[in-house]
Amino acid sequence: FEPVGIGMIRTSFAQLNARVLVIDADLRRAKIHRYLGIRNTAGLSNVLGGFTKLDEVIKKTLYGFDCMTSGPVPPNPAELLTSEIMSDLLEVLSKHYDYILIDTPPVNAVSDALALTRLCSGVLLTIRQGVTTHDKLAKAISELRFADAKILGFLYNDAVLSQKSYSDHYYYTEAERE
Repeated sequence: FEPVGIGMIRTSFAQLNARVLVIDADLRRAKIHRYLGIRNTAGLSNVLGGFTKLDEVIKKTLYGFDCMTSGPVPPNPAELLTSEIMSDLLEVLSKHYDYILIDTPPVNAVSDALALTRLCSGVLLTIRQGVTTHDKLAKAISELRFADAKILGFLYNDAVLSQKSYSDHYYYTEAERE
C-alpha cells in the first residue's frame, strides 16, 4: 500500500531534482514510517524535546526524498509543535531542503495542524473518498481560513474509479431516450 502523497513526491519532485524532506508531525498517531518501511525509534519529538540531534533522525528513503519520523509519543504534542524550537528547526531545515512537507493530524481532530500553519507556506488538504464528508471538509476549510492559512490545493485519496467515464453519462441508447 502506498499513499497518494508518496507517489506524488517520488514523481513530481524527483523530476525537478529537488531536495525534499517529509516530516511526520502527527505526534499522536504516526503512520509515515509504516508507509516507508522505516523505524520510528527516534524522530521529531526527540529533537523538539532536546534528546536527539537533528542529523540522527533524518533518514534517506528508497523514494528519493528524506524523512523525519515522529518519534515516540510525547506527553505534550501541541506544546512541542507550537514551540520556538519547532520554528527554529524549520528555519534550519529550510536551508538544506527545497521542499519540506509536514504531515499533521486531521485539522478537525486536534489543534496541531492549525498551529503549524503559521510556520508553513501553504496547506494541502487530504480528502479520503467515502470518509471525508462535505461538512467535515467545509469545517476544515473554515478553520484554515480563520488561521490565515494559504490553501494550496487538495489530495484525493482512495479514489474508486467507476467503469463508466464522465462522458459516458451524456450518451444514450435509443431505449434510454424514450
